[in-house]
Amino acid sequence: MKVATFIALALCLTIATADIHAVLLAGSNYYYNYRHQADICHAYHVLIQHGVNPDNIITMAYDDIANDSENPYPGKVFNQPDGKDVYEGCVIDYKGADVNAKNFLAVLTGDSKTTGGKKVLKSTAEDNVFINFADHGGTGLIAVIDDYLYADQLLGALKTMNTNKMYKKLVFYMEACESGSMFTNLPANLSIFAHTAANPDESSWGFYCPPDDTVGGKSIGSCLGDTWSISWMEDSDIADLTTETLADQYNTILKRVDQSHPMKYGDQTFVTDTLSNYQGPTKKTTTWSQWIYRFFFGSRNTKAQQVDSRMAKLAYLQAKHSKKGTLQSFKEMQSELDSIKNFDTIFQKIDAKLNRVGAPLFKTPISLPEDLSCLRTAVDSFQKTCTKFTDYGMKYTKNLAHLCYT
Repeated sequence: MKVATFIALALCLTIATADIHAVLLAGSNYYYNYRHQADICHAYHVLIQHGVNPDNIITMAYDDIANDSENPYPGKVFNQPDGKDVYEGCVIDYKGADVNAKNFLAVLTGDSKTTGGKKVLKSTAEDNVFINFADHGGTGLIAVIDDYLYADQLLGALKTMNTNKMYKKLVFYMEACESGSMFTNLPANLSIFAHTAANPDESSWGFYCPPDDTVGGKSIGSCLGDTWSISWMEDSDIADLTTETLADQYNTILKRVDQSHPMKYGDQTFVTDTLSNYQGPTKKTTTWSQWIYRFFFGSRNTKAQQVDSRMAKLAYLQAKHSKKGTLQSFKEMQSELDSIKNFDTIFQKIDAKLNRVGAPLFKTPISLPEDLSCLRTAVDSFQKTCTKFTDYGMKYTKNLAHLCYT
């Protein structure tokens, strides 16, 4: 009887053991967006180094940066000046055209049929899930390469995960402009805590941008990371995750991010949980060099060159032209300037057509409903009638949202 009881108890304990599952997505391509793939590969290493099972991590990245012709270090990617190569050992499960909104939602909800049998979340009601997204965004939407994923679609997937008991607790870290707008309707009863790089009405910012983008004396030629993203990861790199809480990390980030307003949404009841529940249970040994880097150069790094994500492509092209000084580099820079001016002009004309020039309508925050079908229609119609939104142009999705919902 005692043996049978012991076996039954051991089996129950095995079944009840919680695990950590993670989904990491860099939703952009092209060299001027270097920072997003660098962020996500760095995040991958944060999880691995803190003991998350690599089999439980699903990484999505276009994977065109490491071997881009402009990369001075072919096959390598850096998220910090003179930092380690984060591309080495970064296992990417979805690449190229497979990185899209449809597959992302399928991964989250465990729908391997949609992904063609590729890796999807297999978490259970006893597991914790960590999701990290890095890319561009707008009011009520985020970009995934050539797709847009709307807040109601993401919320629908999260609710499906909850209904299907795919997690015990879920933490969602999002790097994107207007990222707060993706979670304003997130209920507090889903056991989901969301932490965003920006509020619903502002840009996020690139970090370690030219001229502070050097590795081994060479300029990478693009921002190495994003301010909010490198803030949480550089903290997690050397923090004791078994004692630091979600709330602690949020407050640490607030001290460093000075161009946007990081926000938190959803269930606030478990912000006192330690990071080890979501980013890995292992207490990582910090080397002397890391401590020296943190305490002697930390203050300098907080002052590294930052760029509004909306203007990151222009900053990249300006730095490129400053270095090359060719007619071709000038034309590329001028093309981006023309594109920016074009978006400004288009929406000035729309405002004028509606007799709303200078009115506060498009300047104030917008409260989004749960159903964003009108915004989807407005974005699709604009792109078919006028032009496709660029990273800069996406800031005007707020104008379309105002037309739909005010």
